[in-house]
Amino acid sequence: MANSGSNNVSGYTLNTSSGVLTAISGSPFPAATKPSSIAVDPLSKFVYVANSGSHNVSEFTLNSTTGALTKVSRSPVSTGSGPASVAVDPSGKLLFTGNATSGDVSSFKLNSSSGALTALAPGPIRARRSPASLVVSSGSSNITYKPSFAFVADFEGFSGAIPVLSVNATSGALTTVSGSPFGTGTPRAIAVSPNGKLVYTANSDGTNTVGEYTVNPHNRSSHVGRYNRDWEQSLLGCCRSQQPLCLCRGN
Repeated sequence: MANSGSNNVSGYTLNTSSGVLTAISGSPFPAATKPSSIAVDPLSKFVYVANSGSHNVSEFTLNSTTGALTKVSRSPVSTGSGPASVAVDPSGKLLFTGNATSGDVSSFKLNSSSGALTALAPGPIRARRSPASLVVSSGSSNITYKPSFAFVADFEGFSGAIPVLSVNATSGALTTVSGSPFGTGTPRAIAVSPNGKLVYTANSDGTNTVGEYTVNPHNRSSHVGRYNRDWEQSLLGCCRSQQPLCLCRGN
């Protein structure tokens, strides 16, 4: 749990029978200024904390027995301004932050041995404004890592949308997809289904709705619905050899 007011991270063990939480020894663990979001790599070896107040990401190793966190050498690593969200891709090779203040997305290569992050060139890519949440979907294969797409839930007044970025599987470089952004609804948060075929957004435009998107695997427009509203848009972006990364924007 990211504790923005106390600049640390709380960790707990979960009793799978009763659901009771017990604080891990050493918790809370120091982070940097105003931690806002946490991500764990697919193998549960490393934990990453986006610090919106100090514009960086804290890197930790995760003890598989005790759950204790230990800072990685030279942690934290700098991001864009005000990182509000952080996500690790399913391959465990890349990490992304949605930087709310600078309105862009930072990309990093993840060292699978140490957990250390290395910023990727050419640096943060524009995500219109205030990315507040991001998520990386799985690809078409559980074995072979393939290129990804980034879906950004874009909060911009009452004309929000979902910017879509392609992710180079080798370099991690982000490139804006043609026709991006897609949809409307001032999404505040975003989620992708495990199979990467559906995208959902929580809309903060006063309509009390959830945006429902299908992702077309052949790079053609898809039906988009809005729960409790007669509303349709189109979302372009995923082809058969690619997997999505999804991002969301806030104020």
